[in-house]
This record gives sequence, structure tokens and C-alpha cells, in this order.
Amino acid sequence: MVKRIFIVVLVLCLFDSLQAKALDWIWSDPEGNDAYRFYSSNRLFLYSSPHQDISLCYRKGRTKKGAPFLVRKAPLGDWEFISWFKVQERRPGTSFGLILWDGGESKSYHLLFGLSDEDKLTLEGSLPKRCGLTPLFEVLFKVRNGLLKVEKSGDEYGFYFKEDLNES
Repeated sequence: MVKRIFIVVLVLCLFDSLQAKALDWIWSDPEGNDAYRFYSSNRLFLYSSPHQDISLCYRKGRTKKGAPFLVRKAPLGDWEFISWFKVQERRPGTSFGLILWDGGESKSYHLLFGLSDEDKLTLEGSLPKRCGLTPLFEVLFKVRNGLLKVEKSGDEYGFYFKEDLNES
């Protein structure tokens, strides 16, 4: 059985070229009430309606709370994905970051690595035995500018973060 893995971006991305056609982005919005826009070659805006929950195991059809994803299929073999982020204000009850997702809609599994609430960095997800439960990893991280990185090497995944005000 071949498992599908996708990289999902829910943060401000800064690359040499971030264009929907160039990177084969797919918009996954199970509720149909969210929006995204590429502003320039290296900036992205994503709007998510309130009360959508990314930690649910069901993205569509059961809760009506499925959060939107901007998706790109992960390459074969080893890879890394780095995203710079810049937020004006962090708020309670919010999460954004990089997601590994199996591509499912009605029943789905994913890991979210990113900022949550006003002051945390978490690794959480909708794993088979942990749907909506406490994060797998959580640290205090009150930063509003920095980078997130997910790296795949063989069968292992690494998650990295760094506070950095310079986008280089």
C-alpha cells in the first residue's frame, strides 16, 4: 500500500518563486468558505473562517469545521521544506504552520508543526489513537517572526524552528 504524503502551507511563505502554477498547489477547502491569494512571487495570504478546527480526524462531512489547506504533493525520496513566517498578532485558539497530511477528506490523518495560541510552538495531529488530544510536543515560543522546517530523510521526519528576523 502506497501512502500519500502532502505538504501543506498555512503560513506566510518566502521563496524565490511562489506561484500556484510553478509549484502545483492545490486548494483544499472542505467547507468552501475560505480564501487564499498569491500577492507577489514570494508572498501568500490565507484566510480561514472562524471556528474551524485543524486537529479533527474528519475534515469534511461530519463536523462542518474542516480547516482549509494549501497543498503541494511531497516529492519522492528525501526532501526539506522551509517556510518563513511573520505574524502581526498571535491570538488564543489559533494554529498555523506546516502540515504532513495523508490527503483524506472524510477520514484524515495529519501532523501540524507550527505556532499555536499566543505563546506556543507545537507538534500535534489527528493520529489514529490521538484525534484532537493534547499535542505530541509543546514549548513556549512567543516569537512572531522566524522559520519552520520539515525534513524527510529515509523513513524519518525532522521538525525544526528558529527565531530569525532576517529572511535570508
